[in-house]
Amino acid sequence: MADGNFLIYFSDGTLTYSDKRKGIWYTINPVGVKRVRREKDGIVTDEVQRLKIETKIDPETSATLKIREDGVLTVEYVDSTNLIIMPDGTNILRKKRAGGEAGTVTFITKDGFVPIRQTYDPVKARAKTVIGLGGTDALMGKDLIMERTNNGKITEVLLPDNTVVQSYLERQELEGYNNYSLNMIHIIRRADYSVVKVCQDGEVVLITANERAYLNDIGK
Repeated sequence: MADGNFLIYFSDGTLTYSDKRKGIWYTINPVGVKRVRREKDGIVTDEVQRLKIETKIDPETSATLKIREDGVLTVEYVDSTNLIIMPDGTNILRKKRAGGEAGTVTFITKDGFVPIRQTYDPVKARAKTVIGLGGTDALMGKDLIMERTNNGKITEVLLPDNTVVQSYLERQELEGYNNYSLNMIHIIRRADYSVVKVCQDGEVVLITANERAYLNDIGK
């Protein structure tokens, strides 16, 4: 925030915020428990009085609406879709992945900000994929980035000019025994089909639209 404080939203309706003047962090969980942590000594306490939560059932959709005292609205639909509306108008919509695939897709939207989409695959999360040295592993994810993720999560920033920034965690085998690298990878895909890949370790790869067309022509 402009005053140096932080406000953090979670997709289950939990929110955390700081008060720099008092040196305190507050956390309110989905059931209304307010936790206080003092930065000076790290002491954590829970307030005895929970925030009130009013529950209603929408007669048309049978969705369950929960309105928390601090203004957080939770809408739980019968198909397991979950919508969180924060007091400042931030929407967090989580639904099952299409096509019967395991996992969820979460959309975060707010007026004046670009939308964000996060895909989570619990099967890939359990697999803890490691990219091997050379061979066919180098081609993993050429059609689906999820194949390369180490934790089964892909976060996408959907920019107004149709550029998409994909971010994921990648674990890669290195030379030597039991030697690996763990990098956050950002892939910037532009509407003209040019691509920029930026790795946490400092590597930057650029493929222009012309280079990509040439690589396609020669079957690479």
